[in-house]
Amino acid sequence: KLGQGSDGCYNTKDSSIKLTYTAAGTPARVALPAETSSGFVVQCSAGKNHAACVCDDGVAYTWGDGAYGKLGHRSQEQRTLPTPVDAARFEVVYCADNSTCGLGWPVYRGRAFTKPPTPGLLYVWGVLKGTQGEGATHPVPEYELQGWSIAPANLAMGASHLALAADDAAVAFAQMPVAHSQLGFGPKGPKSSHKPKKIDALDGAKPAQVVAATGTTHYLIDQGALVDALAVWTPPADDDRQPEATSSKRKPPPAKKPAAAKKPAAKRARSS
Repeated sequence: KLGQGSDGCYNTKDSSIKLTYTAAGTPARVALPAETSSGFVVQCSAGKNHAACVCDDGVAYTWGDGAYGKLGHRSQEQRTLPTPVDAARFEVVYCADNSTCGLGWPVYRGRAFTKPPTPGLLYVWGVLKGTQGEGATHPVPEYELQGWSIAPANLAMGASHLALAADDAAVAFAQMPVAHSQLGFGPKGPKSSHKPKKIDALDGAKPAQVVAATGTTHYLIDQGALVDALAVWTPPADDDRQPEATSSKRKPPPAKKPAAAKKPAAKRARSS
């Protein structure tokens, strides 16, 4: 996954089948293939087990773990060297845990369309709808957002969700089910959605940047009436947040009730 031409695994012993991986402790150059690279790298991203970069000619390269097709090469094979993604050209590419997305324009029969004046259409590949087993091993356009003007700084991927801002609106959706309200749909809205949905609380916002991570999403917005109207989150009080402390010691067994005293047996009268 480091793009050095090797996965770094080896057997601990000749007689053992256990694999061990060697970690790289110092920075190393990632060389793009000379036969396909004709530009300079202008952007890069890293996910959990794969990475990507984009050159100034729009060609994107991916490498690392290929499970779920998240490398975009129409297969699930691992790539130990940067490999060009031939289905589209890109302005930016972002990596998540099991998915990848990018803003770009299509390639038809090996020839790229003319680069649009805007960053382009949103493409997503890898896991698309985790609960329904839907995915793609090559970049797939998100047509529900076609025509939206998405700036590269206003697109972000968390571990399993995507957030963006465009046309005075904020949008989010998930590639895998999420349960921590990171999509921002509010307490009465759905916690997870595979379809892009607007975040009502940020309607009309013009963010300068969007970032996302595991279980969280952040929008950088200028101070104004919209921001002033948002509720300020405050942590709950300790009494509401932490359960009562319980002792790890075992409780003593309940005391046994004293045995009832036996009544003396009645004496029999002797017969004369």
